[in-house]
Amino acid sequence: PLARERAQIAGFIRQANTTAVASAARARDISNTFRLLPSYLRQLRPLMADLGTLAGQGTPLMQSLGQSASALGRQFANLTPFADAARTALIDLGAAAQQSQPALVDSLPLAQRLNRLGTAGEPTSANLKKLLASLNSSGAIQQLMALLFNGAVAGNGFDSLGHYVRDEPLVSSCTNYATTPVAGCSSNFAGASAASVSATVRHDPVVSRAVASASGGTSAAGATMKGLLSYLTGGGR
Repeated sequence: PLARERAQIAGFIRQANTTAVASAARARDISNTFRLLPSYLRQLRPLMADLGTLAGQGTPLMQSLGQSASALGRQFANLTPFADAARTALIDLGAAAQQSQPALVDSLPLAQRLNRLGTAGEPTSANLKKLLASLNSSGAIQQLMALLFNGAVAGNGFDSLGHYVRDEPLVSSCTNYATTPVAGCSSNFAGASAASVSATVRHDPVVSRAVASASGGTSAAGATMKGLLSYLTGGGR
């Protein structure tokens, strides 16, 4: 049997001789390796303990990842056509960005001016915000819209002569121009007591002088009313 395997035995002896020669040449390094091995093992022991703890804690995570591996594989498989299609779009986007870069750089001074304008206009914008909020809460915006709507509705009539404005005529004896009072056409507030009018006259020196000049021996209430009307209509000025 040895004669049949003499070639392999001879090869083993030659390889062993080569290995022995190489080991003898690095004998010092091999000796240092065995000398440092116990220290290395002592330092390796805590690391292996931490790796064991990590492996124990990561086992459920790896199990969950194993259950979702097929779904993740399908997702990545579906992303492949999207990535292939997006490659051309990204290349075109890069080319467009490169072409528009000079224009963007030139627009930087304009952006800086707009920034300064916006900073300077911030107080005005705050006041405008308060004004618009006040108009909105008081119904002014709705009233303005109603004015525009009603004005457009009033003037949207059209005939052979052009547009016309719709109106509602009020015909009565009170619509004519008059320089003297007309009975039944008074627009003054009624029901004011003499006491309240007298109190108003006493607190306003201009009205008091008008009342004094217009009283002329009449009763106190009548003089007060006449003086007040004279003051309101500008007769005592």
